[in-house]
Amino acid sequence: MILITGAGGYIGRRLVRRLRAQGHTLRCLATPQHARYVLDDPAIERFALAEPDDRQWSELVAGIHTIIHLRSAMWWGGAADQSAVEIEGTKKLISAARNAQVGRIVLISHLNAATASGIETLRIKSMQEDLLRNSGIAHTIIRSSLVFGEGDSFISHLAANLYLNPLFLLTPSRGEFLQQPLYVNDLVEAILRSLNSIDLLDTTVSVGGPELLSFQELLQTIARVLSIKRTMLPIPPFLLRGMNRVWRRFVPRSLITDQWFDLVFTSRTTDPIHFARTFALQPQRLEDTLQQYLPRQNHFEFWLRRVFRRAPRRNRR
Repeated sequence: MILITGAGGYIGRRLVRRLRAQGHTLRCLATPQHARYVLDDPAIERFALAEPDDRQWSELVAGIHTIIHLRSAMWWGGAADQSAVEIEGTKKLISAARNAQVGRIVLISHLNAATASGIETLRIKSMQEDLLRNSGIAHTIIRSSLVFGEGDSFISHLAANLYLNPLFLLTPSRGEFLQQPLYVNDLVEAILRSLNSIDLLDTTVSVGGPELLSFQELLQTIARVLSIKRTMLPIPPFLLRGMNRVWRRFVPRSLITDQWFDLVFTSRTTDPIHFARTFALQPQRLEDTLQQYLPRQNHFEFWLRRVFRRAPRRNRR
């Protein structure tokens, strides 16, 4: 049996469907708010828990041979939330998994995760990776670039803002920071293939899409797919971040968080051919993939849902 944490999240719900299609029996952990996104299937045990305690983690890992660890507070929480979910939560998971003699843990992390990083999200991810490396449990760490797909929290959100603003869009400086968008279905396929790879045991793999694009080029690609023209107004990143903090005083659940800006203001790339070499799979190009779903997206509805979304929970500092 396989345990998936964060099974109701953007990557998790797609991974659950693929694993069930392959005939795997699953145990899925999701927050109460996201549990409804987990596939309803008699071969899936579903647990809706915000913050499992030690006893609940022990119940979750009992009889499990592989754990795919996707739990994250990146898209909704602050530093305290990320620390609670991704550091303290991972400590409890590892302790329970060690006692239950779990065979393997697969962790999804971020490119450029480093303890010395100036970005809180990347520091926390690095600490989480170190916990797993020092656990004594066989593991695979997949460091991913920016993940995109229908309804994602980054490119689809950019598209909604670009589409709904009839004149211009503010961009950080000249948008020179590089990204390497990876299609979510390609990442899911990589996770599946890693489960059967002995070569990936106790390794850290960096993966990204086939293209290196600046933020400006990302916006231009989105505009081209949507057949719209917008003026990009570059402003200093610190000013853009400050304006957003004012905006969040009025709309505290807005998707544009400090972590969102951290992704925009940082180049996160790897060797473009590394994905194909590691997983014998050619990842899809951004523009070709966006053409399949972005023009039909209801951008106003998407924007409303994301701006006034509910957080799974908020840990008090």
